[in-house]
Amino acid sequence: MKHISTFNSPKTGTSFRIYTIFIIIGVVIGSFITVKRDISGSLWLTQGFMSVGEDIPIYTIIKKDLIFSALFVSAAFLLGLSAVGQPFGLAMLIYRGIGIGASTAAVYALLGKRGILHITVLMIPKALAFAAISILAVRELIRSSNLLFDFYFKRDIRDDNRNSKKLYAVKFIVLIIMSLLISAADGGISYLYSAVGRR
Repeated sequence: MKHISTFNSPKTGTSFRIYTIFIIIGVVIGSFITVKRDISGSLWLTQGFMSVGEDIPIYTIIKKDLIFSALFVSAAFLLGLSAVGQPFGLAMLIYRGIGIGASTAAVYALLGKRGILHITVLMIPKALAFAAISILAVRELIRSSNLLFDFYFKRDIRDDNRNSKKLYAVKFIVLIIMSLLISAADGGISYLYSAVGRR
C-alpha cells in the first residue's frame, strides 16, 4: 500500500486551511502580547518579522529571514521523525503566528498610521510567504508522525518506507530553497522601499 504524497495531494486545501487557523491563533496572541509589553528588542519573539526605524543592510535582512525559516523547517523535519511530533508541530504554528502578530502590532504602535504602508509593503507579504512555508513544513511533519505512530502503536507496516523517507527529505530541502528565495525577495523589496523613502 502506497503512502507517498506530494505537496499537491488530495485534501491539501482542507489541511492547509486547518493549519492556517493555528497561525491566526498565534497572530491574535502576539497582538495581545504587544499590548502588555515592549517586544521590539525580543528577536526570538518577533522572529525577524519586525525591522523598522533604521537602514538595515540587505544581507542582514536576508540572513535573519533565512535563519529563522531554516530553523523552523529543520525543527519540523526532526519532529517528523518522531511518532508523537504532532502537538509540537501545531505549537510551532502558533509560535510562528505570535511572531507575525507581535511584530505587526508593535510597528503599528510605534508608527501609528504612518506604519500602515510599512506593514502592507514589507511585513504582510513576507508574513504570508513564511506562514505558507511553515504550514507546509508542519503538514509534512504531521503526516510523517502519523505514519510512525501507526507503525509503532498499530503495527501498520508500510512497504514503501525507503521511498517515503527519501521523498520526506526532498520536500524539506525544497522548503529550505523556497525560504532562501523568499528571504532574497524580502531583502530586495526592503532595499527598494528604503531607496524610495530616502527620496
